[in-house]
Order: sequence, then structure tokens, then C-alpha cells
Amino acid sequence: MTTQLPGELDMGLAAEVVRFQAWRLQRLGVCSWEDAHQELLAEAWRRWPEYSPQRGSPTTFLQMVMRQRASALRRQSRAQKRGGGWCNLGEVVLETIEAVENRAAYNSDVQRRDLRLDLEQLLAALPPDHQRICRGLNHDTIAEVARKLQIPRHRLLCLLKTIRSHFQAADLQEYLP
Repeated sequence: MTTQLPGELDMGLAAEVVRFQAWRLQRLGVCSWEDAHQELLAEAWRRWPEYSPQRGSPTTFLQMVMRQRASALRRQSRAQKRGGGWCNLGEVVLETIEAVENRAAYNSDVQRRDLRLDLEQLLAALPPDHQRICRGLNHDTIAEVARKLQIPRHRLLCLLKTIRSHFQAADLQEYLP
């Protein structure tokens, strides 16, 4: 048993609680045992100030924190397997020009300029909230854009369908994912 000051995290206890979740994450193929162990201990250390003895034992608190962090790591791993969890629409909207420049079909400067103008006109014709979504999806995931814009993810997905219909109406559907 280690001695500790009141309010300090007992690292021996934390290591015991972390061991099982780290093993479980390794078994599921999420990450190595060492990576999981380090990530979970860091989370225990970060969240320890939230612990309140009136709400439960330190073991219960640490188990809850470990389950939450392990679940988040599993979600991140699944998102990476699906392509990083990134929505291709943002890349299509804001990086299409670069992709098109590499295609043999658009070798001429005139065609690239026309495509750039078409995309700029399409984006300018979109409502301001759709423009914010397109800009946000250039660098963020759907979940992050939804959080930043303070709208539910389901609503954001519905708006993406509308944005895609604008691309199709402008005869730019070949650039959609």
C-alpha cells in the first residue's frame, strides 16, 4: 500500500484498474498494451481532480473513467479504419481544383479556370450555413463540425444531402464522394 496525500491519485490503484482495460484494448486490436496503458494512466491522472469521495470509491471512479476512455479509443480506432472519420465532401469542395489539375481530362488552363469559377459560383450560391459547413469539413470531422456549429449530427447529415443535391444540380456530381 502506498502512502499518499489527501487528494492525490494512488498510482498503484490506478495501475491495477488500468491493466484490464489496456489488455482488453490490445486484444481488440485497438492499440498495443503499452500505448493503451500509457493513454489510460494519463486519463486517470487528468480526471482525478473530478473525483469526489461522497460520490463513490476511488476504484469505482477510476473504473468509470477507464471505461469511458477505452470506449473513446475504440471509436477512434473504428473511425480510422473507415477512413479516419473524415467526410470527403469538404475535401471535394475545397480541394477539387488540385485533384482536377492532376487529371488528364483537365489539362488546359481554360478548363481549370472554368471549373474553379463553377465551384466558386456554387459555393457563393449556397446559403451561409451551408458555406460554413463546407469550410468546416475541409479540416474537421462531421462530429467536430456539428459541435462547432452547435447543431445535431443528424441535422448536419441532412444538410450534407442538400449540399450534394446542389452539386448534382450544377452538374458537378462527378466530384462527390
